[in-house]
Amino acid sequence: MEDSVIVPLHPQGESPPLLKQVLNHLIQEEVEHLFLHHELPPPLQKELNKHPIHSVPALSAKSAAIMAYGYATQKGLGALYVPEEELYSLVDVVKACHDEAVPLFLITEGNDEEVSQLLAPFTCEQALLDQTSDATQKIPSLKTSAKISGRPVLLQISEKFSGTGSPSTSSEDLQSDKTALKEALEETEKLLDQAERPLVVLGKEIMSFDLGHAVLTFLERKGLPYVTTPLAKTVIDERHPLFVGVLGETLLPWIQKRDLLLSLGLLQKDLLEAKPNHSLFFSRFEQKIDHHLYKKILLTDFVKGLVEMRNTPPREVHFPEKHRSSLEFTIEKNLRSDSMLIDESHQLLQLPLHKRQYLTSYSLPEGFALPLSMGVSLAAPEKRLLLMTTEEKFLPSLGEVTHLESLEQDPILLIEGEGPLPLQNLAEIDSEKSLEEHLKDALSQRGREHAIKFPKF
Repeated sequence: MEDSVIVPLHPQGESPPLLKQVLNHLIQEEVEHLFLHHELPPPLQKELNKHPIHSVPALSAKSAAIMAYGYATQKGLGALYVPEEELYSLVDVVKACHDEAVPLFLITEGNDEEVSQLLAPFTCEQALLDQTSDATQKIPSLKTSAKISGRPVLLQISEKFSGTGSPSTSSEDLQSDKTALKEALEETEKLLDQAERPLVVLGKEIMSFDLGHAVLTFLERKGLPYVTTPLAKTVIDERHPLFVGVLGETLLPWIQKRDLLLSLGLLQKDLLEAKPNHSLFFSRFEQKIDHHLYKKILLTDFVKGLVEMRNTPPREVHFPEKHRSSLEFTIEKNLRSDSMLIDESHQLLQLPLHKRQYLTSYSLPEGFALPLSMGVSLAAPEKRLLLMTTEEKFLPSLGEVTHLESLEQDPILLIEGEGPLPLQNLAEIDSEKSLEEHLKDALSQRGREHAIKFPKF
């Protein structure tokens, strides 16, 4: 582990009241772990150890941030403390959290305006806190902004300087315009009832804001088929009869024949190339029906309005033929309902899974699967994690394997490749039958990690 210097938040090295206040607010959100590069200086760590929040040291600042990302996907909020000088190395992870709707509470020491400006495009709110500022307002405001927007926030703690940080989120920003909301819902229902081949597209924000159940109620009442983006895979149980599949090249020809697309909670990177007769788009960053732009309609309020729409008689839907690989069939045959897949290979998108049984990223740096799994496991220890990756993507995180043992975690590593890997207890297999046998055996055991390497079938 590299040596680094963490500047104490208090000149005497004692845990300051400000940090305690932050931790107290986080524990109220059931955030029970704070991720760090490594342990804080002894006096501060001693005080931190008395707090209900557990500090989790990581091998690097980047690993700590990715662990917090994974934690946030399960808990709704992840917390990370990083010294100010190390924030420069985390821009890509903070950007990934912003782009993929992952709420991260980022804590640092100091009042460096350059750091604040560097992260401004990827944080929905920032605040600078010192002993004279109103922590009772700023900390809750940051929490609310992170959870409502599903994006990172930055808290800078300073003993010497009092500043305002970025503007906080006002109560008006968290309310929909009632007139615009009513008009949008009425127009949406009218167009849905007129459409012959409608399709609903669900994005990551539906998962981030826990709207899956409400959306499913709407889909069933209207009899609407739906697809998800890869990041929203398993937002609803994929064995549902209205589920078409995950967006990808194989589905695009079928999607392009739809006469209406209702996109809910998509990220900017998910915008579709299809051009139906009518395109309805509602997310955190944009709300529109065809060319009519709406302002101040919260996604959560819009989805609540969809649920209240009247029922529609079932319509006939011709689903596209689904194609799955032999690897997907093997995993599906042996996967249990308490298992969860972390897919860095992006090869298991067509595998039908239970609700919230899949997690991936398209923005995190290569090698994210292991640190991501550690954060997920701390937030949801009852889940048995399967990590699907490739040899090339796994190698950057090889050093993280020893960290699994210190955290007493037991994921199953599925690594596609043919080169040598310096892993203990590595099972190298050469057939699908052998893969199934080893996978079944690993799933029957808990208490240690398993690694299975296999060629491309």
